[in-house]
Amino acid sequence: MRDHPPSKRWYRVCSVLALLGFGAAIAWWPYSTSRVYDAVEAFERAAPYGGQVRLDGPGKHTFWIEGACLSCHDNEPEQYRDAATVRIEAPDGRPLRLRAAPSRVFNTARREGRALWVFDAPSTGDYRISLAFDTDGEEWDNTLPDDIAIGRGEGLPVGIVRPMAMLVGSGVTAALALAAITAWRRRRYFDSVT
Repeated sequence: MRDHPPSKRWYRVCSVLALLGFGAAIAWWPYSTSRVYDAVEAFERAAPYGGQVRLDGPGKHTFWIEGACLSCHDNEPEQYRDAATVRIEAPDGRPLRLRAAPSRVFNTARREGRALWVFDAPSTGDYRISLAFDTDGEEWDNTLPDDIAIGRGEGLPVGIVRPMAMLVGSGVTAALALAAITAWRRRRYFDSVT
């Protein structure tokens, strides 16, 4: 029994899937952007070298620095951590232990930030922060921050954004791969017939 080439319907199915994926990506972009923007705007802020911030509840928090044109140079979070001296005191005056945060960044229409540390807030209240940078070293070429921002959780509390982007992207990639496989099989079939 002779083989038949893959049906052209696969092209239609793949085209529809790819178009749906692109449409979902276009629709998702403003939503995810607004989620990130809202999360960043909800951070508690202090002056660039410290001050007080009021945290509304206990739990894990992320220490960010923000500034204009942080992406104009490398400005990697590790470079800031290496040059920084920081202290965060709980409402009772006890210093908190800081851990290096995952190297996350954000860039919204108004703000650009780098995650530096993660800490556990023991209670609601006013936390005192002090931050200084040793900028005398020859290797320092980073932009000094405009302010400090403290966000609840580890990183940005918008975990649905990245998985959805990956889901949409992988769906479009799968559709395009299926179209390529179909085209390859059809070409192979017609080459074998002639």
